[in-house]
Amino acid sequence: MKAAGHRKLWLRIGAVGFSAALLLIIFSRLDLAVFGQTARGVNPWGIVAAFALFCLGFLFVAWRWHLMLRLGGIVVHPAATLRSVLIGHCTYVMFFGAAGGDIVKAQLYARWYRLRMADVLAVAPLDRLMALIGAIAFGLLTAAFCVAMGGIEVLHWSSLRTPLLGALSLLAVAVLSGAVLLRWRPVRFQSINRFVASLSNAFSALVKNRSVFFKSAAAAFGMHACLSVAMAVTLAAVVQRDLAWSTLMWTFPVISLIAGLPVTWGGAGMREGASIVFLGFFGVPPEEAVAASMLILALNYCWCLVGLGLWWQGEKALAPLDSDSLPSSISVVIPTWNEAKSLAATVKAARQAPEVKEILLADGGSTDGTRGVGESLGCRVFQTARGRGTQMREAARHARNEIVLLLHADTLLSESDGRRLLHVFRDRRVVGGGFWKRFDRRSFWMSGSRFRCLLRLYLGRRVMGDQAMFVRRDVLERIGGVPDLPLFEEFELCRRLNRIGRLALADGTVVTSARRFRDRGVWLTYWLMWRITLGYYWGTPVKELAEKYRRR
Repeated sequence: MKAAGHRKLWLRIGAVGFSAALLLIIFSRLDLAVFGQTARGVNPWGIVAAFALFCLGFLFVAWRWHLMLRLGGIVVHPAATLRSVLIGHCTYVMFFGAAGGDIVKAQLYARWYRLRMADVLAVAPLDRLMALIGAIAFGLLTAAFCVAMGGIEVLHWSSLRTPLLGALSLLAVAVLSGAVLLRWRPVRFQSINRFVASLSNAFSALVKNRSVFFKSAAAAFGMHACLSVAMAVTLAAVVQRDLAWSTLMWTFPVISLIAGLPVTWGGAGMREGASIVFLGFFGVPPEEAVAASMLILALNYCWCLVGLGLWWQGEKALAPLDSDSLPSSISVVIPTWNEAKSLAATVKAARQAPEVKEILLADGGSTDGTRGVGESLGCRVFQTARGRGTQMREAARHARNEIVLLLHADTLLSESDGRRLLHVFRDRRVVGGGFWKRFDRRSFWMSGSRFRCLLRLYLGRRVMGDQAMFVRRDVLERIGGVPDLPLFEEFELCRRLNRIGRLALADGTVVTSARRFRDRGVWLTYWLMWRITLGYYWGTPVKELAEKYRRR
């Protein structure tokens, strides 16, 4: 282990030295006065735009990585995925490219979230494979467009033959190595066996799931598009004159590919050299080409520092604690009032999840036989005063399991939602959360509910009641139980939970009824929700708002 660490250290030192040597050679051939003048004349708005494109690119990378983690069944929650992607960018720069960076990123993700290293590392090659597919698709599309515009005529086969043959050779070696690894499983090395088995299972799932394949390929395509456009924006910020953009766009994917070779420190030196060569075909002076590529390098290092900060923060907050056990059982609490028609489907759907050990029904005085339906389905039934918060508060007091799931009577879980919920608590900072949500009615005006779930959590720091809220039972007891409110109990519950931990979205989607939208109309329902929500923030008594909400 110590020898391997020394080898990695010498590799990193070698990469830094090689980058420094390349940059020294490049700058020795520049007119430094012209370069300084060029750097001082950079349009700052171009840097801002490039930074925004980097942000969007990281979101695409996080989407792709999240899909690969899902194939392996090891998703924790979206924030954990994005955190690992930003740390992965840092480790990519610091640990000699994709291979070393992926190993460190997988090791951190596995240790922090109490997963098997082999399972996490097994999805990394698939992530890189989809990145390669996206790069090829984007490169071919860009090249086809530029060929049509006459942008490739400046090159000749003799100048492309050597790099193309080298790239094809590396690809062939990678494919052959992967095939040998999948076929050859050394009996003595159990960790390798585990890795190969996990990789094989994840690859089979990827092949069978076309939706995940095309989504991850689209995410990779989007990432490469963001990076290329960011390079174009920085060049425009430096040059500040018209260029033949339609013909030179093919150069940016090529420069990115060359800069990604694992022989330098974050592509330093290779990116600048490639920019001089390829942009020079279109009359871009070396000083401007280097200035633009140095801006990209600076942005890369800025995000590397962000990843380093998240790494440091994670080491402090997520260090393993032997006494901190993972929850394994769920108590479902359902508040009801005249829900006899929908209750059976809700209870049966919840019972599909093997992690659900009991269902507690809190009835607020139904007159349609709801309590009888609940008893016939094996629920523990409690009679309470009417009011959603009041009802859930009473039933949750009797919950016996580690997690309390607050489920509306018209919201459906799936068989895998229990497992996905429990995975959220692999993050020690999470005390509660909810699921993604979609309505059982498809409508253009009701679309975008998943996006609203994301904004609501990461901007408003809350989840809604119809997202199947969940919380640790011991934490719920510590904050005094479910707030005793007839409405907006989820607002108050989230406020209390945010004081002692974090909320997260489980990697599952519940289906909730759109009956209020059907009964009242989409826009009238939205107007009612916005009005009573504003009333809550303005201090209108909750009982008064509850009466408005209940009116048909």
